[in-house]
Formats: sequence, structure tokens, C-alpha cells
Amino acid sequence: MPNLFHSTAVPEGFVRKDRPRRNPIRLTPLIDVVFILLIFFMLASNYEDWHAISIDVPVQAGTLVNSEPNTVLIEIGPDRLRLSAETISRDMLLVRLEEQLLAYPDLVARIKPVNGVLLQETVSLMDLLSEAGIARMSLIR
Repeated sequence: MPNLFHSTAVPEGFVRKDRPRRNPIRLTPLIDVVFILLIFFMLASNYEDWHAISIDVPVQAGTLVNSEPNTVLIEIGPDRLRLSAETISRDMLLVRLEEQLLAYPDLVARIKPVNGVLLQETVSLMDLLSEAGIARMSLIR
């Protein structure tokens, strides 16, 4: 016959005393840490003023791009640059553009990216042209 006074079963509603009760997870310190991290990243962020690149659309798409003397066509490929159908290096491109800027101060650069060119390469070329003194640029297909 089982001993009823020394039973290991715990009756309902009673808590066993032999193991400690687990504390619930407190969310207040976690929220404080997240808030401090949010403030840190907001203060450490770089709020540089990004400028939009203005792009002019050619007046008539059917006309030849180099028909005007103050217009140059720069074709950018994945591994080459072409100035008016002549393959050229970046350094030589700057020299040629400086010569043309002396003759035509209102020089317009038409940039034609070829399939497979990354957008970053095109934007880098536009930055290079802007540093060279060309204020008017447009992308063409």
C-alpha cells in the first residue's frame, strides 16, 4: 500500500519549494538599450547633402548628336570610353574636353552608356566631366 504522507506528487495549486522560481524577463532595460543605440546611430550618421543630377533630354531624338559644334558625344562601355567614335583614355578625354571648352565655353556633353555599364561608372564619368568644367550634360540611348 502506498504511503500517502510521503508522496512526491505535488497537489494542484501548490508550488514546489525545492527549485527556485524563474523571474520574468524585464523589458525596461531592453527598451533603454535599444533607445540608446537608436540615439547613437542617429548622432553617428552622416547627413551629407546629396545633390540630384540634372539630366537634359536631347531636343530631337532623330537628329545626329554631333551636328552642333558645341556638342560632344561620349560613349561609355564596360571597359572603354569613346569620344566622337574614337576610343580614348580618361586622361586623354580630359585633355580633349579642355581644348573644346576653350573654343566653346557652353559645351554640351551627351553621354551614351552601352549595355552592361554600371550606373556608378556613368555617374563617376559625369562627376569627372563636371570637375572638368562641363556644366551641361545629358544621357542618351
